[in-house]
Amino acid sequence: MSPDDVSYLSENGIESGTHGLSHESLANLPVKDQVNELTKSFQFLDTVTDLRTNRLIAYPFGSDSEKTLEIARSLGVKIGVVYRGAKLAELSNDALEHLELDRIDIMFFDKFMKGEFD
Repeated sequence: MSPDDVSYLSENGIESGTHGLSHESLANLPVKDQVNELTKSFQFLDTVTDLRTNRLIAYPFGSDSEKTLEIARSLGVKIGVVYRGAKLAELSNDALEHLELDRIDIMFFDKFMKGEFD
């Protein structure tokens, strides 16, 4: 998406989060590279939206680690979603924080809507 696209979505009530700057598997990166990847991706969003207080992330490839979560916390991330191969997402109401919420892969959405899930 272009900066104008993201800005347009934000102006029309759509919240945007990050999927990383270069779509790297975060858990496989050195800590300094994880920090750089997430910091720069949020800096981009900050230049085109007013969402600085509501940071969201979908971890690329479902790749996160305890260190990734620490970095996310330090950057003010409120919601993090991770894909772990499940066809349906589950939500734990007793979770203390929401940095590893399940998500379904968008690649399955069409099958889901057609009732083709097994």
